Amino acid sequence: MRVLLLAWLALVATGVHAQYAGQDNGKPDIISRDASIQVNDDDSITVTETTRVGRAAPLPFHRDLALGNRNWSASDVTVLEATQNGEPVETQVDDHAGGVRISTGSTGAEGTREYTLVYRLGHAVVHYDDGDRLDWPVASRSNPLELRDAQVKVLLPDGTAPQRTRAWFRLGTTDLGSHWEENRVRGDEVSLYWPSGLGAGQTLSVAVTYPHGGAAAVPGNASKTPGMAAPPRWVFDGRVWLALLVAYYLAVKFLFTGSAQRKAVIAEYGPPGGYSAAALRLLWHQAYDDKCLAAGILGIAAKGGLCISREADGSYVATRAGDEVHPGLTMDEHILRSSLFTLAPSVAFTRQNADGLDLVESRFRAVLEQRCSRERTASPDTLLLPGWLVVMAALGFLYFGGRDPLQLAAQLIASVAVAGIAVVTLVRFVPHGLLRAIRLQAGVAVAICAAAWATGVDPANGVWMAVLLAAQIFAGWWLPRLPPRDTELLRKLRGFRWYLATAEQQDMDARYKPSLHPELQASLLPYAMALDVEVAWNRRFAGTLQQAGEQGFVTELSQRRAGHTEAAVDLLAFARAMSKSRSTQA
Repeated sequence: MRVLLLAWLALVATGVHAQYAGQDNGKPDIISRDASIQVNDDDSITVTETTRVGRAAPLPFHRDLALGNRNWSASDVTVLEATQNGEPVETQVDDHAGGVRISTGSTGAEGTREYTLVYRLGHAVVHYDDGDRLDWPVASRSNPLELRDAQVKVLLPDGTAPQRTRAWFRLGTTDLGSHWEENRVRGDEVSLYWPSGLGAGQTLSVAVTYPHGGAAAVPGNASKTPGMAAPPRWVFDGRVWLALLVAYYLAVKFLFTGSAQRKAVIAEYGPPGGYSAAALRLLWHQAYDDKCLAAGILGIAAKGGLCISREADGSYVATRAGDEVHPGLTMDEHILRSSLFTLAPSVAFTRQNADGLDLVESRFRAVLEQRCSRERTASPDTLLLPGWLVVMAALGFLYFGGRDPLQLAAQLIASVAVAGIAVVTLVRFVPHGLLRAIRLQAGVAVAICAAAWATGVDPANGVWMAVLLAAQIFAGWWLPRLPPRDTELLRKLRGFRWYLATAEQQDMDARYKPSLHPELQASLLPYAMALDVEVAWNRRFAGTLQQAGEQGFVTELSQRRAGHTEAAVDLLAFARAMSKSRSTQA
């Protein structure tokens, strides 16, 4: 009995020696591979792995790191330590087979060899909306040796919630079952064991997903860049950005626009006191346009501050009239009159004087906008700008999907600031064009979405990018169509405009002597032009209208009366020429 027991122990010992001594039967293979992986704060991992190979395994020893869903290069790998059977050996890192190859030197030892590598691998962790993911190759396709078994331990960032951590092996591109997963995750540590063997040229990798809960990933904890805080996770959620955009435009609607149900219009028989025709036009349209300068000049002419004459070649000349300080002019009209006649008592509105007129208009515009700043409601173009900035910031975060979030945040701040300054500058000179060009914006949006999809954006994020762009384009169509916020001055303007457009002859006869009608026509003509009702206003005085050009201009009257009526037609023809010339130069 004792002899049988000794014989059985001898057989067991022989089997154990054959298994763990490498079964030196001349077959080159990897007996085992054990690895410990530490996840770092910068999305890299530090790996300590020990590989035991049979005595027939070729020299030198190679360790290949390659995966189909990663694009590592030699610059991503830093070897910290390398030994063979406990003795240091030299290493070399090269690009190889779509990944990286670490080659080791040799100590000359024979038999079963044990290689220990300690290396740092960058870009091993990828961030997604629902968590982080680590992929690490146990064996790559370029590996010529068979693998008997492998054991992997992963140390996740401190504080990672184990309930939502998942780990599994991938054989090629196939995710394998995880029936023993409950034994793998213990706090911040994940353990995996592969006992099934692996053929030469097969790919085996470890995949671990875990929530944004570790000290390296939670907003407010240690960041990926020392001394800085990581951005909150909501910046990578398209639903949050859409909610912000909708909330902004709802606030704009209630704070800066009026109601479609306005109060009844009460007729006003004169312009609001203290405002020039140019100022009323700016307030009526809520923007400076090419007719503001013409309205300003006509207003000065109607008050006797200058005279306008037409030369034989069709050009117009303005000549100073009256005293140096005209009592009837408003402040902006005084400045415009002084700027026009700084160098000479008359000025010709010709192409040769275009540069000088540009300077006059720039000064006049600044004074006019400052004069109307308190009564002026926010321009739709200006209100659209913050929406575009929100959308551009969202597109950046959604496109990159959380990769390098701090560098991304810095880039976004810089790019959005530059884009904002550029847009503000353009809007100043094209107030009704850029942000209301719906077709142009739609084309830009389609181009952005196409580029994002072509460069591999996450499909869900790509959908949210398209939704945000569509929402902003809709806002660009919807916001300018909302009525402006109602004010006392705007109510008076509507009443005055209604009077200019609908005044009946009987009403004017009742309020004014018939002999005063020509003076009334001339004095209110600039305001009628400023409020786009000059055709209706002059019809009250000129009788039948033979021909009218584009809306807002009188080109010809069938029966011209002498004096003020003919002068009014000439003034409006001058206004049309001025407006067209300023629009062309702009």
